[in-house]
Parts: sequence; structure tokens; C-alpha cells
Amino acid sequence: MTLLSPDPSSRLKLFLSLDCTVLPTSTTENGQALLDKTVQLLRHPAYMLFQGKKLLSTFGGERAEFGGWGWEGWLERLNRELGEEVGRPHWSCSEMIADEKVFFMPGFFLPPDNINAMKHVDGMFNWNSAW
Repeated sequence: MTLLSPDPSSRLKLFLSLDCTVLPTSTTENGQALLDKTVQLLRHPAYMLFQGKKLLSTFGGERAEFGGWGWEGWLERLNRELGEEVGRPHWSCSEMIADEKVFFMPGFFLPPDNINAMKHVDGMFNWNSAW
């Protein structure tokens, strides 16, 4: 078994945490390149689900712009692409809330109240609690 061709009977699941301290996140081209790779990985059968959604995290990235998309626009595009895999129509972000494919739990380095106020964030990943 390899990570790219898992044994279907395996219970091992993986999720992606985007290291936004090193990934370029300033332009729409950066956003599209990251989106393309993320979609490919999230469609993998060994991808971890949390509450029925694909779990996606970050390390940092609170200042990611993606050329004006920001995280909300980037996640809208990600959910739209994931929805296309099952023939779902294109929806606006507000119409798609009930049909989201991603549980977004970033590790932003911001005060918890600031993160909690972000409508596109489903949970908080605390990287600094281990040391």
C-alpha cells in the first residue's frame, strides 16, 4: 500500500494542512495553483472526513490574499470544484453553505475571537498547544 494507492480496507485516513508560512498566497495564480493541487488530494479515497466533510487545515495563512479572493473566495472555489465531481451545479457561497464539502479548521495565528468571527471557518487548529 502507498499513500497514493491505498488498500481500500485500511482505516488509515489523512488530511491536508497547508503550510502557508512557505506557500505563496498573494496572487490569484498562487491561489489557483494551490486549489488545483488541493482538489486532487481531497478527491483521494484515503482523505479524512470530519462530520461528513473533507477536513482541511493550515499552518498560518491568516494573511493569505490569493489576489483578492481571500480564504472565503478560495474556499468557495474549492467547494464548487469538489461539487462538480458529483455533478452538482455552481452555487454562490451563501447558497452553498448547506452543501459544503470542506470542514475548514485553520491554524491561524490570531486571537480566537477574530477567528471565531470568520464565517468561512468551521473550527480552530491550535498548533501551539503541544509545546
